[in-house]
Amino acid sequence: MTTVGRSRADAGAGDVATGHEPDSTWHTLVRGLQLTPELKAGLGITLLLALVATAGRVVVPVAVQQTIDRGLRAGAGPRVGAVALLIALAAAVVVITAAAAYAMNVRLYVTSETALAALRTRAFRHVHDLSMLHQQAERRGSLVSRVTSDVDQISNFVQFGGILIVVSLGQFVLASLLMFLYSWPLALLVYACFLPLAYAVRQFQKRLAGAYSVVRQRVGDMLGGIAESVVGAQVIRAHAIERRTGERIDQAIDANFRAQVRAQRISVLTFSTGEIVAGLANSAVVIVGVLLGIGGHLSAGELTAFLFLVTLFVQPVQIATEVLNEAQNAIAGWRRVLGVLDTPPDVADPAASPGEGRDLPPGPLSARFEHIGFSYPDGPEVLHDIDLEIAPQSRVAVVGETGSGKTTFAKLLTRLMDPTTGRVLISGVPLTEVRFGSLRRRVVMVPQDGFLFD
Repeated sequence: MTTVGRSRADAGAGDVATGHEPDSTWHTLVRGLQLTPELKAGLGITLLLALVATAGRVVVPVAVQQTIDRGLRAGAGPRVGAVALLIALAAAVVVITAAAAYAMNVRLYVTSETALAALRTRAFRHVHDLSMLHQQAERRGSLVSRVTSDVDQISNFVQFGGILIVVSLGQFVLASLLMFLYSWPLALLVYACFLPLAYAVRQFQKRLAGAYSVVRQRVGDMLGGIAESVVGAQVIRAHAIERRTGERIDQAIDANFRAQVRAQRISVLTFSTGEIVAGLANSAVVIVGVLLGIGGHLSAGELTAFLFLVTLFVQPVQIATEVLNEAQNAIAGWRRVLGVLDTPPDVADPAASPGEGRDLPPGPLSARFEHIGFSYPDGPEVLHDIDLEIAPQSRVAVVGETGSGKTTFAKLLTRLMDPTTGRVLISGVPLTEVRFGSLRRRVVMVPQDGFLFD
């Protein structure tokens, strides 16, 4: 048996890319929905409730206009009965709207948590399907970050921003229609105030996308550094490298802090721009509306209702800047989760394909290594041209200096990794054809260092 080089246990240290990351936000969103079909369960009913909740919001401005113009400012004096009826109708609509919004949110929370729990389970399952080689190449804690912290960001967006986008869009459209019905000059004035904001939001979106991609990477680096320091606490103390380890963790925390601050600065700038534009729009509507009222083109009730509608128009625009913030954070997290799921298992279970795979024969097992070679990524060969046979019920000691490939040899026998060249056979059955269920029951590896689970 010949060995060459040393084990590259630290090969690829850092957060390596896994799989193919979609090029666009839309592509990422579509693929994410395809991988979480549970999100679409009962979507029609949820959207119907959202429509009811949206329509109910625009009833109040109309009720206010009718109350002022036909109830309080009627030619024969205030009509108390009409005012009471309008108030009662408006109150009933508000109650219905609140009930629809409550039911919509409950359905949304249940659906999103169910879907994302399935996504998290699927991602964890896939992580365990990846080989030891791939898991060793990832920085400790990085894969955990992808299926915990990143999925949490997706959950926050779906519960807060997902349906809010639909509700806000409906509110925006209905408010626009009513504004044009009451006064098209004022409606055009409002649109003129917000057109520059639409362009600014588009530019901010591009910057936010890049900023939150960096944030998700820095979160993974920080969790990886903390996990390494906890798991390797004994080694850190033995070599008295507490200061160096602390400096590395501080650097990771500082990098995450800087990335978060940069992303929040862009987000705050976007939200502040929306607030300024909203204030300008309200001021312009009041000034021009009063002039139109003096000229007899707009009643007091219509102007009051229009100001309510401007608020309903502004809310979706202001919310859009906040939702944009959450969306870019969620999309960045979704990309990282998709990166894990897109990584094909380099050691695949034959049983994954129906009718494929074989079980090991009963009785004592033999092992045959046929011209085995193995090298870690970007490293020299650890094992070279190993050709030997281990008889059933025999004891074999594999000796060598640290890094000579002893552990790698055992991992190849238990198929925790596959050889670069050659093949391994157990009692004449190629290891790549043995179902994992049969292999794990018959061939086991006892590591040198144990791990205690809770």
